[in-house]
Amino acid sequence: MIKKNYTINSDYKSVSTLVGEIKKLLELVGASPKETGEIQMCLTEALNNVVKHSYGGKPGNEIQLNISLYKERIEFEILEYGLPRKNTGKPKLEYDPNDINNLPEGGMGLFIIDKLMDSTEYSSDNGKNIFILKKNLVKKLF
Repeated sequence: MIKKNYTINSDYKSVSTLVGEIKKLLELVGASPKETGEIQMCLTEALNNVVKHSYGGKPGNEIQLNISLYKERIEFEILEYGLPRKNTGKPKLEYDPNDINNLPEGGMGLFIIDKLMDSTEYSSDNGKNIFILKKNLVKKLF
């Protein structure tokens, strides 16, 4: 197992830079382009949600990302100390597929994360919020 830990500031530029670093790491260890793209999308959404919702778009707050790379899966743990998530249940996306002009404005990110990752867990305790994303890989890494 390989572990990597990152700490970034709560701003969108830091999120973008970090996700770029994660892309390089995934390519280095042999994740497929499809898996890499899906992981990038999910991490971008999850980290941007922390910036926007947990920290109210305010920079200067800490976001930690801990990565554990196993031969057959990758786990991402996002830790932050902002406002906890209000709805922690399984995300649902309710819309009329025949009316694409009225797709919902929000709530799609967590739904997409839930669909692309193999499992997710969220917890909040004493001001510490933890979001864990797990992705099983098609072929073994390293």
